[in-house]
Amino acid sequence: MLQESEKVEGTLNTLVEQGVGVSKGLSQENLQATQQWLHQVVTDSNRTNLKNGNQSYVLTLGEKIISQNVAVDITFPHISGKGFALVLTERIKSCNLSQL
Repeated sequence: MLQESEKVEGTLNTLVEQGVGVSKGLSQENLQATQQWLHQVVTDSNRTNLKNGNQSYVLTLGEKIISQNVAVDITFPHISGKGFALVLTERIKSCNLSQL
C-alpha cells in the first residue's frame, strides 16, 4: 500500500512538473509572438497613419532646436567656440545627399 501511494505521488509530481514546463513554454512563445506583433503594428503605424504627424513633429522640433541654438550662439558665441550658424552651414555643405 505504501509503495502504491509513493508511486502515485511520484507520478502526480511528474505530471505537475511537465504541465508547468509546458505552460511556461507556451507562455514564453505567446509573449514573444505578442512582442513581434506589437513591434510590427507600431512600425506599420509609424510608416502609414502617423507618418505626417511624425514628420511635423520632427520638423517642428528641429526648427525649435536650431532657433534656440542660434539664439544662444548670437548671445554667447564663446560657448561653442565656433558659431553655430557656421557649424550648421559647414555640415550642410559637406552633406552627402546620396546617403539621405
